[in-house]
Amino acid sequence: MKQVVDVIQQGHEVSVVRHIGGLLQAGKSIKSIIDAIQLAATETLIECGSPAAYNMPMHAYEYVNTVRWFYDRFDHPHQAKLLFVAGSFVNEVYQGQQAFPGNGPRPIKAPRGASGWSQGQILEKLDDALIGLRPDDAVALTQTYLKAGYDTQLLVSALALGCSKLGNDPHNQEISLVQLEDFGRNSHAARGRLLMGAAAHAAGHRKYGEPLEAYRRFAESFGITTQQDARGDAPVEESLLD
Repeated sequence: MKQVVDVIQQGHEVSVVRHIGGLLQAGKSIKSIIDAIQLAATETLIECGSPAAYNMPMHAYEYVNTVRWFYDRFDHPHQAKLLFVAGSFVNEVYQGQQAFPGNGPRPIKAPRGASGWSQGQILEKLDDALIGLRPDDAVALTQTYLKAGYDTQLLVSALALGCSKLGNDPHNQEISLVQLEDFGRNSHAARGRLLMGAAAHAAGHRKYGEPLEAYRRFAESFGITTQQDARGDAPVEESLLD
């Protein structure tokens, strides 16, 4: 199914439609195809180069999440048609991304000193990167954790908590959370990329006002010490990748 991702990324709409049609004719399951389309949609988020670039990728991902939800709950005689819509939508997003400077694939470098970090240290630094709005760090740390073979459930929990701290527009926060949801049911061999996409979106999408205001208010009400409280007025840690 890796070829589905490649065709959606590199082809045009007609080639995407033909490829999906060929997979269905070959007997590939509808769910396995939408799982691959989810991976393609995730790559559009990972490849975003600025906060302004997430607008269409996030809507495309929300659509493929809804389609997968539909397939899990309903049996409809025309359900296969949604695959063509989903594939075409994500393909159009790829083409649209070319209009934004800085978009596209870029190397994901392991953070300096990561080989000596414990599981807990990686998760702590990941949370710092998320609330510090450093998407490249967040993606690199997520990949580092996955490559280390640590428990993915703890990673999912850390990502869910981190993106939930970034309040003031639940519709935007939702995108990272549904990627975490899809990680639990996606069958693609590269489904770990969904967690990297969740990290990229949580830290990188456009924020409005003070994104941590709601988190700090709730933390104060429940007597929870936030990371900022613990370090006073110290600035958020600089990028780990420089």
